[in-house]
Amino acid sequence: TMPRAFGLRHVIPHLPEFTARYPGIDIDAVLSDETVNLIDNGIDLAIRIGVLPDSQLIARRLAMHRRIACASPTYLEQHGAPDSPAALAGHEVLRFPLMPDDRWWFAARAPRGEEQVDEPIPVQLRGRLRADDTDALRQLAIAGCGIALLPVWALGHALRDGRLVHLLADWDVQTARTASAIWAVYPPKKTVSSKVRAFIDFYADRYARLVDWES
Repeated sequence: TMPRAFGLRHVIPHLPEFTARYPGIDIDAVLSDETVNLIDNGIDLAIRIGVLPDSQLIARRLAMHRRIACASPTYLEQHGAPDSPAALAGHEVLRFPLMPDDRWWFAARAPRGEEQVDEPIPVQLRGRLRADDTDALRQLAIAGCGIALLPVWALGHALRDGRLVHLLADWDVQTARTASAIWAVYPPKKTVSSKVRAFIDFYADRYARLVDWES
């Protein structure tokens, strides 16, 4: 099981190669943004994104999960670009209703090669539109409806072709105080099955070789 938007972009496209490499493994893929109970539903593995809650499940990080604030040129022509995180309070912000609160957390980006030491600061948001789908938020942002916080894996070529503009590029931003990631999660067992291990290793290798998620 996996989130729909991420699965369509970064799991399903690699399945032909995976199934060709492992002809003895069958795949039942469940694309859903609901958090499915793995044990009750007999599911071997989940790909989950964000900050994992405490649970009995075993998790392995597959990749970092970086988000950026962005808006369309049309929105910026009409409303201007925020020059600081605090300035977002005066903007229309496109929000995801499943987030724990209406805040984004900002920390000044550390120089390359150095660890982030600043504590993230919260910024309260406002806006008329919410959507519980990453692709919907991306479309609304491109249409000029507001500023969105989108994962880099969902942007496609929207930055490169100018449909979206990266805002507050000197800041790291996330939806919670704790940084999130992309995880492989599976039920605890004395021995991890070879099919689960093969799947996790295959995708961890694919994601490690990406220069950026647009590729």
